[in-house]
Amino acid sequence: MRGKKGSIKAGLGQGHAAAESSAPGNSKGDPSKSIAAVWIPIIVAPSAAIGGAARSGFEQHEIRVRAIQEATRQQETENQRLLNEYLTKIKVQLTESKSIYNQLAEQYLEPGWGILESYVIKARRDGSAKNALMFALMTDLVGRDSKIAELLEGYAPSAITTEFKTQSDEFLEHARTYVLRFGVLSKVISAGEQLPVWKPFPSQFPVALEQEIDARKHAGIVH
Repeated sequence: MRGKKGSIKAGLGQGHAAAESSAPGNSKGDPSKSIAAVWIPIIVAPSAAIGGAARSGFEQHEIRVRAIQEATRQQETENQRLLNEYLTKIKVQLTESKSIYNQLAEQYLEPGWGILESYVIKARRDGSAKNALMFALMTDLVGRDSKIAELLEGYAPSAITTEFKTQSDEFLEHARTYVLRFGVLSKVISAGEQLPVWKPFPSQFPVALEQEIDARKHAGIVH
């Protein structure tokens, strides 16, 4: 009897074990669940990494966009400052200077001579008093040329176009010499000498100025 009871218990134990292994909730007996347990972490981990990389890439892109926008804003501000402080003022002075020059040329020029040379001829022939208005206009012209020269020197480190740099140098040479020649008029007249002819106004300077203004408006701007 004791041997039969042992056999019965052993048989019951084996049957119970078999039932547990085949039960629906037991993963040890479900091959699909074992495979899922292995592959899900393998699939999920790279997906999470890709998602994180995408977010990081987007954030970097946003940082670059904001940096470009800020640099553009700063450049626009600097461009406007240079326009207001230098180029626009140069253009205004140049326009007034041209108006004065045209008036002098139309009313006071001696045939074959420039403005300063014509003044020397007139002052020696008719006296300085009779040419006081001409002298006043020349004084205004020289003052405006000096102002333009001062503005050009201030703007020079920021100049963009090659033609403007070249024409600015031409104008500065013209203006500085013109001021010096104007300053010795009375001595030349007293000495009975004639003022020698000098280089004419650089005719391409106004065109170069307009080109520089246009270039400055768009300098460094990213669209």
